[in-house]
Amino acid sequence: MTCALTLAAAAPRVAATASPLAAASSSRRRRLGATTTDAAAAAVRRRRPARRRAAAAAAAASDDDDSHYYSGDARGPNAVEDVVELYLARARATAADSDPSSIVDPDDDGPPRGRGKGRVYLIGTGPGDPGLLTLKAFHLMQTADVVLYDRLVAPAILDMVHADARMLYVGKQAGFHTRTQDEIEAMLLGFAEVGATVVRLKGGDPLVFGRGGEEMEALMARGHALSIVPGVTAAAGVGSELGIPLTHRGAATSVRLLTGHLREGAAKEAASGEGNAVADPIDFAVTAADLDTTLVVYMGLGTLPSLAGKVRSIHWFPYDRVGVVNADP
Repeated sequence: MTCALTLAAAAPRVAATASPLAAASSSRRRRLGATTTDAAAAAVRRRRPARRRAAAAAAAASDDDDSHYYSGDARGPNAVEDVVELYLARARATAADSDPSSIVDPDDDGPPRGRGKGRVYLIGTGPGDPGLLTLKAFHLMQTADVVLYDRLVAPAILDMVHADARMLYVGKQAGFHTRTQDEIEAMLLGFAEVGATVVRLKGGDPLVFGRGGEEMEALMARGHALSIVPGVTAAAGVGSELGIPLTHRGAATSVRLLTGHLREGAAKEAASGEGNAVADPIDFAVTAADLDTTLVVYMGLGTLPSLAGKVRSIHWFPYDRVGVVNADP
């Protein structure tokens, strides 16, 4: 029997647990049979990066919505060229401090000496719980030169980026985009071309309603190396958190992931034979329903009333098997 699960955002904030670093530290203490003393705890706190200490203090005073990670200053200069140039200036200054022989002509517009083309990593950070972040994602966050992150990446995860990385907020919310998609792709290309190791953090999984495919195509078209690190997508995160199996023997033999809204102009493209054939996501969701399938509608809060009205027209639809989760942070 079918089940419908509507998600309001691409990456829900499920209950947070200890970070991998904290878990590893706890496990190590158990193996050694040691007891944490006040002095040892203080030593651990002193070793934490300054960014994490500052973020922890900010988090204690406000919730995620007020985090400095999402402030206007976090996006950097307005012009993409200025963002890349600011990174280059800092990279040259750092190189000069560590190795005076690396100082280059100030009129030289090239990357710091010894750098070739960079590499880009599109990383899914899962549904917000740091404990669900993959080890590969965590490792790359420790080695990145530049980190571009979305609104759905939790502050607790951003705290785990190493202190020397250049952090840039490129998030989007309903009715407000910090950066256009074209600007985000231009930033990825700009940083890669000057030799930076770029980490692109996305909520959930980068290839499930995350526009990761578009960024991948833009980078590949220019010959840049990239890797994709999967994350726990919203459907799996919410299903696990609420105890809703997406498939269940004898009840649901398949699951379909749908979007609750289409991009601007999509209906016109569908009518003209261009782009996707779907002109109305609500109609498509209803026609996709069947007795043996779990429907998961991402970003469906805005169209929820229309979806509910359409679903009521299905005489066999099991109304007691519908879940609505407002996962917007």
